[in-house]
Amino acid sequence: MTTDLHARAADQEALHRAAAADITQALAAARDELARRHTTPGSVARSDWGTALGAVEHRELAVAALDEVRAQQVAVRAAIAAIANPADADTHETQLRTLMVDEADLRVQLRHAKERVAAGEAEVAALATLAARAEAELAAAADRTAWGEEHHERGDDLRDALTAPPLDTIVADANAVSGGAEMAAANDRLDELVPTELRTRAEERAGEAQVVLDRARENLARIADHAATLDTAEAPLQAGERIGAAEA
Repeated sequence: MTTDLHARAADQEALHRAAAADITQALAAARDELARRHTTPGSVARSDWGTALGAVEHRELAVAALDEVRAQQVAVRAAIAAIANPADADTHETQLRTLMVDEADLRVQLRHAKERVAAGEAEVAALATLAARAEAELAAAADRTAWGEEHHERGDDLRDALTAPPLDTIVADANAVSGGAEMAAANDRLDELVPTELRTRAEERAGEAQVVLDRARENLARIADHAATLDTAEAPLQAGERIGAAEA
């Protein structure tokens, strides 16, 4: 079964193009997850930071909130240290405990945000590398499609040439010459000029050479068929070049 190299190359190019588009889309989504910004981040509840904010903005908000809580702790501790009557410290101690619990929650948020940033940056780097490879493969696939189209058109031109002069009548013309009066006269003249024994031996040697040539052509045809089978399975776009080189 013959393989249409142009059609196969075009199919492969379409697959590469679809894969490249999927990778580009995934890369854009990864970059958006990393860098997107909320129009009003202050309105987002802390429990929604991990989904409503981009990873970088999540980290920024967590760092800012953590700094603010720690600054408040410093102020409360200073207020506690300035109290003269220990009985008046209850309110400040309650505030401090609340701020320490808040700090613990914000530290969890910050760790989550840092993990999101690290994972997002790694994903973007991996997808960017993959996208570059996909673009290179797509360019190579486009070159193979162009090669296949060129050779497909060349094959069409050769087939058309077989039905146009002088190739459309060349077999009939050759048969007419070989069976015509001129060839018969040439044979008669050779009979007059060349001894029968010498001509007979020459014809025998020509026949022996033809046998050797026919065997070589049969072997070459078998090799070409085997190479075509292997090449169309493993590297179909190079099959035509290697078979043509073998036949030459």
